[in-house]
Amino acid sequence: MNRQPYPHYLFDPATTHLFALAHQDDEINYCGLIRRLGEGVDFVWLTNGDGLAPFENADPKQYAEMRKAEADQVLLTLGRPLKRRVCLDWSEIEIYDHFVELTLNPANRPAVMNYFHRLGDDVYRRIKAHKPHVVWTLQFQNGHPEHDLMHILTALAIRQLEREAGYRPAFYQLPEYEYTILVPLRFHPLYKGVVHELLLREEELEIKRRAFDCYPSQVKLFAQFQRVIDGLGKLARLVGKGFDAQSFLSHEQFGPVPERLDYARSVHVFEWANYMRDKHKNVKVRFDRHLAEIYKALSERPFEG
Repeated sequence: MNRQPYPHYLFDPATTHLFALAHQDDEINYCGLIRRLGEGVDFVWLTNGDGLAPFENADPKQYAEMRKAEADQVLLTLGRPLKRRVCLDWSEIEIYDHFVELTLNPANRPAVMNYFHRLGDDVYRRIKAHKPHVVWTLQFQNGHPEHDLMHILTALAIRQLEREAGYRPAFYQLPEYEYTILVPLRFHPLYKGVVHELLLREEELEIKRRAFDCYPSQVKLFAQFQRVIDGLGKLARLVGKGFDAQSFLSHEQFGPVPERLDYARSVHVFEWANYMRDKHKNVKVRFDRHLAEIYKALSERPFEG
């Protein structure tokens, strides 16, 4: 892991930013980062947040509205105006339907790729319209298929803008998790790219704690993360580097996206390590047969804007 000091232009008040995120709650672990940025910050969420509705026996439309309202409360807690955010409102459930359709009905591949192309059109148009100095998205780490999808769409949009308009914003990624959540909120120890880290002040950490309270729908998930982080902290004590969840959350890692990142290849050696335990309609969501194929198809066809 190549740790380096972060470039200070990121926190220059004149620098503009766009966060391109997959889900409501993807921003929650980077509240300190968001708070330190200047006023020119916009947010785009790809999905409407309905993905967990079936597991909660909830109406997907109502659940989605709840998730979006929770994200709004986070932004307000961070002092960010709601006029600077937009949700593209693509259904998580429908996205998963299209992932596994590539396995269930291979003959429908053209329609599936047209669907994902429309998502890319939306992302491309937003970046083109905002033209920020810096674009932030989730790390391409094969931990969650929709995280990878948003990263791929964002990367392809930036590449297209560079080809067509000579415009290329700085491109940064935020680690979420991989191996289910066994590597949470950090780059993998074997990651070879540049890594920056922000250490939160106590008042920033307090605001971050308040932001977590804005997501009552995610209490179970947050509790799972805390248990994993506490467990990792106990193991780290064996080598004199122990920590708990609160001290862990006071550090936020991010880094530039490598320029020659190949989205047709998994970051893991074995396919079983990608999107572990992630199934839909009894079909395992895969990188090689789903996300890699989507990337290959979209990379051959420019987005429309």
